[in-house]
Amino acid sequence: MAQLNILTLNQGDTQADIRNKVNLNFDSLVANGGGPQGVQGQQGQQGPVGQAGPQGDPGQQGTRGTKWFVQATGPTGGTGDPILVGDYWVDTFNNNLIYQFQSTGWIPTGNSLQSTGVFTILPGISGPVSGMDAIVLNTPFPDLDTLVLSDAVSTTSTANPSNSKLLISTDSANDFPLLEFAKTNAIGIGTPADYNRHPQFRWLNPSQSNYNLLFSVPQDSMTFSAGGNLTLQSTNSILTLSSSSDLQIQSGAGMTITSAGQMSFNSGISTMNFTSSNYSLNSGLLSLAVPLSISNNTNSPALYVLNQNATGSGLSVTLSTSNLSSTIADFKSGGISRFNVRADGKVSMRQSGTAVKFITSNADTTYLTIGYWNLGPNYVNYGNTIYFEPPAGSLASKGFLIPVGNFSTSWTSFLQNYESIQLRIAINTTPNRVRYISLYTGSGDPGVGSNTQIDFGSSTPQQFLEITIIRTNSPSGYIVYYNTCGGLCGKFFEYPPE
Repeated sequence: MAQLNILTLNQGDTQADIRNKVNLNFDSLVANGGGPQGVQGQQGQQGPVGQAGPQGDPGQQGTRGTKWFVQATGPTGGTGDPILVGDYWVDTFNNNLIYQFQSTGWIPTGNSLQSTGVFTILPGISGPVSGMDAIVLNTPFPDLDTLVLSDAVSTTSTANPSNSKLLISTDSANDFPLLEFAKTNAIGIGTPADYNRHPQFRWLNPSQSNYNLLFSVPQDSMTFSAGGNLTLQSTNSILTLSSSSDLQIQSGAGMTITSAGQMSFNSGISTMNFTSSNYSLNSGLLSLAVPLSISNNTNSPALYVLNQNATGSGLSVTLSTSNLSSTIADFKSGGISRFNVRADGKVSMRQSGTAVKFITSNADTTYLTIGYWNLGPNYVNYGNTIYFEPPAGSLASKGFLIPVGNFSTSWTSFLQNYESIQLRIAINTTPNRVRYISLYTGSGDPGVGSNTQIDFGSSTPQQFLEITIIRTNSPSGYIVYYNTCGGLCGKFFEYPPE
């Protein structure tokens, strides 16, 4: 075999040296059939399980298999439990000799359970208790023999067609159990209380064509435990996990629940809880037939509605009732309904705990020299109705200051683009009528004597005002209108001007 020699490329090599070394290395690899074998890669992920094939036609009802009787006296049978030709009897009184029933009666076979040709006694087996013996099925050719427990007459074609080492075959019409487990040291052994606790493999249905199987632990617990993966799978129908009390599914790592079709979660009349610091749900359509309560403990919104479709909608609420006074949507803050829509289309919006601002003292004024009462959003508690009743002896020249502009306490900073609000000002008595309304833009004098002030005159003060504030495309853009019960109205001011 040729020697594999790989020349090292050095930093001072010329182009000719590099070319020659690469060619010699390539020739050496070809001569030796390539380089040494690399490290074996990790095994790839298991592919998906293929679809189950179509269910075959049900076979014909088999004949009753051979039955074994293990007792001290010869079985006599009876109407409900006949003895058929081919049945076996193990005589426990006489060395476990084996008899076979023929037309003339029980005939010795010459074998017994101690026969070394079929069963072997294996003494001194290992286990929790030493010195125990085991009965072993150990023929000269064990791969050619199987053990069949059947309550029907067996034939070569039906006894054990799959060549199982142990086959249990029963007539389901005689009852359902296949295999039953009991404890010989149980309390109350042999009583109904003990029998009703026995775990059993049973047929689920007596129908001849039905092979549904049930493993039942009637009154006690059952655990499936695996050191590796544990798979519960139904390849062609429904997989059901149910419990009469709590059902707990826990995972030490990730948990994946996948459905190719409809997936249903139903908690009946009880509360359904999903608890997670981060919860992601992806679905083409989510339908909830139970009340949904969303609660979080972060500064982020409790609910996001995000439609990735550019032409789609955000949130749709449908109410299937003819009761026009029912509420379609209700948004609350601090336990107070801030915005709600009824089925008759009535929309109610409450922006604060109280929707009416009562002005009853000079503490609400901003410029006492003229007597301006500030009507900014932070002064009227986000309401839009003002009841004006200043105390006796207050300034005779009364006015209202409307803050607008790009600063935090103005109405145009409170509103959104192209949103408006209307302030209604009701004056309680004639002596308290209002002479001035003025705009305040954040600094300096509130606008006495300028075009940002309206003076109704000392002889015609007003007792009711409506002021409409419209924000345009920014906090610095606004239009203000006014209207009085005295018939005065118009555009108060617009910025930027037309």
